[in-house]
Amino acid sequence: METSRTYHYIIDDKKKKRIQVGCAKSCPFKMWVTLIEATQGWQIKTLKDDHNCVWNYNKRLVTVKWLADKYGDRIRKNPSWKLGEMQEEFKRELKVDVGEWKCFRVRQRALKGVEEKMRDHYSNIRKFGGEILRSNTQNTVEITTTRLQDGDPPRFQRIYIFYA
Repeated sequence: METSRTYHYIIDDKKKKRIQVGCAKSCPFKMWVTLIEATQGWQIKTLKDDHNCVWNYNKRLVTVKWLADKYGDRIRKNPSWKLGEMQEEFKRELKVDVGEWKCFRVRQRALKGVEEKMRDHYSNIRKFGGEILRSNTQNTVEITTTRLQDGDPPRFQRIYIFYA
């Protein structure tokens, strides 16, 4: 089923085993779906796949979180991906219009995850140094941290390790 159209769902309230899907516009598109109890899956019983409406490029279900999850890896590999190119990609691939601000927030969210992972990773650096010293007391470990302003938490700057 095309995801670039707006559909409405009518659920059979008595049994909750049948669903009728129709186009939100006045199209002849109709689909009847039935629950298969043995597999707890759905089966299309009837499909009238005729649309005479235009594509809906304005999808509210395409959220910042969903886009960041879907395109996060690509954004992390190319953090300088231009917002306009991102918009074109979303329109071409997903058939949705996404504004520049939403694209900006998608990129921000995808990159925020990387920063949080790095912060968590570097918070264990002292444990790592302690483990090196525990395994051989003749090893040397020096960890340097810095603070941007007074009162800020220490931030990792560099580490020196000498294995004896």
